[in-house]
Amino acid sequence: MRIADDDLGLKALLAIEEAAIITRRIPVPPNYALRFCLAYLFTMSGGDRAPFDAFWLAVTDRSGAGASSPEYPMRRSQRADVALEAIYRAVGVERTVKLSGHTGVWSSAARFGYDPAKI
Repeated sequence: MRIADDDLGLKALLAIEEAAIITRRIPVPPNYALRFCLAYLFTMSGGDRAPFDAFWLAVTDRSGAGASSPEYPMRRSQRADVALEAIYRAVGVERTVKLSGHTGVWSSAARFGYDPAKI
């Protein structure tokens, strides 16, 4: 069975949406799955690597300036969200509530202690 490129791209976007949700509470541990998704989406983009690097740095950031402050997770999350918006533009997909609010993404993020009711 062959997976359509559009379907694989959607799954990669959902995976990085999940990382963006998790980083609202805790940094995402660096992992090959996230690297693969970002690399795959980069191949679909116009070739500007900056938003992909910015997203990686934001979601995996554990040691930024002020990391011990209570506001730091919010700042990390905001940086990730800005980069995520740029990634969507780079791959030519509109970021909609339906896509970013995908049920599977939220239920998966709950494993990391994130409660979507506390937005």
